[in-house]
Amino acid sequence: MNYSFAECYWQGWKKTFDYKTRSNRSEFFLFVLINILIVVFIALVSYYTLVWGVSDHTSRGGLIFAWSYYVYYPLRKYATLILIFPFISLGVRRMHDSGRSGWWFGIPILFELIVLPIAFSKIFTFLISREVDYAFMYALGYIKMAMDVIIILFILWLCMKPSTQQNRSLT
Repeated sequence: MNYSFAECYWQGWKKTFDYKTRSNRSEFFLFVLINILIVVFIALVSYYTLVWGVSDHTSRGGLIFAWSYYVYYPLRKYATLILIFPFISLGVRRMHDSGRSGWWFGIPILFELIVLPIAFSKIFTFLISREVDYAFMYALGYIKMAMDVIIILFILWLCMKPSTQQNRSLT
């Protein structure tokens, strides 16, 4: 069934706590893309109105700091909190549509949100207590970023898989 952009987007919100049905690729990627565009639009509009619209050349640095503290960080935190449940349910439904268990999507997300932060915080705490060279700690930060990118690419690869023939007749 082909949906318009708006229908694909609203299906993601309507089925926020539905983990049993299916979602096609366009439903998944349009939901993700539209939400990214909304968050970027809010960030850009607030940046240009608060920093470039209000300040002169000499006060721009302080306003950038204030914008990042009062707008960017809360936007990043609350957008993630608002979108986490629709994103996970949509990813699980996408896995069902491609003929996989929802855990194919859930395990990398749990690894990214729980296991990696706990493991790296323990490693950093241990290294700080041992007064290890900061260059090694920066290297661990880059390793963490590389692992984040690998997990994101793996999730995107999973979500790009086509629907199974059996599932195409059901949607």
